[in-house]
Amino acid sequence: VLDAHGVAGLTTNRVAEVAGVSVGTLYQYYSNKQALVGALQERVLRSLYEAFDEVLGAGGDQPMSVVAARVGDAMVRVYESQRPIYHWLIALRTEADAQEAFRRWVDRFVTRLALFFGERSDFRYGDPRAAAFAVVTAVEGVANAVGARPGSVDLAGIGPSGAGRRDMG
Repeated sequence: VLDAHGVAGLTTNRVAEVAGVSVGTLYQYYSNKQALVGALQERVLRSLYEAFDEVLGAGGDQPMSVVAARVGDAMVRVYESQRPIYHWLIALRTEADAQEAFRRWVDRFVTRLALFFGERSDFRYGDPRAAAFAVVTAVEGVANAVGARPGSVDLAGIGPSGAGRRDMG
């Protein structure tokens, strides 16, 4: 619905129609449009975190550059799967009262990355938590900038697996 109709067209009636359920059934799960958007944001963030955590968990003795490239690839795949609506999710974050939930997810990413850094003998960048915070918030900033400008950057073209491919639309 967001992809086809944008924020103005995002109504509980339309979502229920597309989902093939009654509005009453939709309201049993989501008290309003904001709750629905919040749940969608949670789903996207959970997918990102699971991809992130999986790659870090499999990092083992691999060089940090390899792990970083794999994390980037995994997260780009998740962003790409949500590309048609990602910019709307950013725009609706405040309306859906999802800012605090978003901050909790960011903190979760920071904590996980700090643990990963702390376990590495090749980590030489000072405080693992400070480094993790810098990395996670930098990635968040890039994702938000790309989401705010749909079609302006091909995320798949900037990682190791897509080096050299660019769509600067």
